[in-house]
Amino acid sequence: METLTLNAHTSASEIHEAETHEIVASRLLSGGDSAHVTWHRLSNGLEVVCKQSDQAGMLEAEASGLQTLSETGWGRVPQVLSCEPGKLVLEYLMPAIPSDADWEACGDALAGLHGCMRPAFGGDADNWIGGTPQPNPQTLDGFEFFAEHRLLFQARQARDAGLLSTALVQRIDRLTHRLDQWLDPQPAVQLHGDLWSGNFHPTEGGVAWVDPAVYWGWAETDLAMTVLFGRQPMAFYKAYEQKRPQVQGWEERAPLYNLYHLLNHLNLFGKVYHGSIVSTLDHYVP
Repeated sequence: METLTLNAHTSASEIHEAETHEIVASRLLSGGDSAHVTWHRLSNGLEVVCKQSDQAGMLEAEASGLQTLSETGWGRVPQVLSCEPGKLVLEYLMPAIPSDADWEACGDALAGLHGCMRPAFGGDADNWIGGTPQPNPQTLDGFEFFAEHRLLFQARQARDAGLLSTALVQRIDRLTHRLDQWLDPQPAVQLHGDLWSGNFHPTEGGVAWVDPAVYWGWAETDLAMTVLFGRQPMAFYKAYEQKRPQVQGWEERAPLYNLYHLLNHLNLFGKVYHGSIVSTLDHYVP
């Protein structure tokens, strides 16, 4: 019988360090673009999610990101039950249909998360955005950080893989020198970092966040990604802007922030994203 060893303590299930349990039921879960994801029911009745990957350090970075978000006190994330090289075990959060109140609470929580500030952009360690390395060197200037360690980092990777021409990389470089024409200076705040619609997980206890790529950056980058592949209900955005009214108008700036994620998706999934990148560049640096 296959088993799982859990290393964390949680009062809800009374798991203590290094307890091993038999797996009595399993099924494959969706969302495994960068890892193999399965649901298990254990012999003690606990339901868990197990993620496995051969990408060194990726799941450890995810576990660290979930812990970082949990420690802010804002929003709900799955608890890390164990983490070892190549394997991450999380509490299973039962899906549910969210109410407007759930979305309002989620928007309020994201605004609260973005109220956590510090002087430098980046992070204490590099991590991953999906299956792509994400550099997080501590940088005092937000424009420099977004230009060099977000847009140009991805663009150069795409060029080296033959996915982006040198001419397009040069256009992206020109864009990075003009960011302050479209964006105002913003403080470095705590970000989820990969907040597309699939990483909002409505559960019986409210809307949770999963699969973070945490760093300290511009709040509007998180907001922008919420509209890249679908969007959340209006209750979410109203609650957010009620707490952080200074971000009004962010959606007009969203394509500029989301160029980072389009470049990442180009690197991950290929040239299907090439046209969207060119369209964004045509708008800003024709």
